[in-house]
Amino acid sequence: MYLGACRMSSDPPTKPELVYETPIVPDNLPEEFTPAVDSKQHDWLVPGKSTLNLKEHYRSMHRKGWDEALQDWNHSQTFTIQSRVDAAAHHADLSSGTDAFWEGYQKARSQVEQRSSSN
Repeated sequence: MYLGACRMSSDPPTKPELVYETPIVPDNLPEEFTPAVDSKQHDWLVPGKSTLNLKEHYRSMHRKGWDEALQDWNHSQTFTIQSRVDAAAHHADLSSGTDAFWEGYQKARSQVEQRSSSN
């Protein structure tokens, strides 16, 4: 199954029936986080801001994981990230961001695999 615009000429056009669900953000993540001045996270700050919103970062990384799983599948019909360790190596991030990325990747992968096995 290739998720995209390709179809057999006699088949009616179909869209993938994948459903993205916004994640539940862990309660223990602060909305305001002040990164150390010499850290990678400090470089993520919006000019004029001194804090990061970790709840928004979690949601963003979750979507990034979802999108990357679909990109992997559409490009090569495989999933390149096989574990949380792979996710951490592939996207060095805060622990919560890696967790969110991995969760989003897994959810997209699961839906793609379900759709693929039913065809």
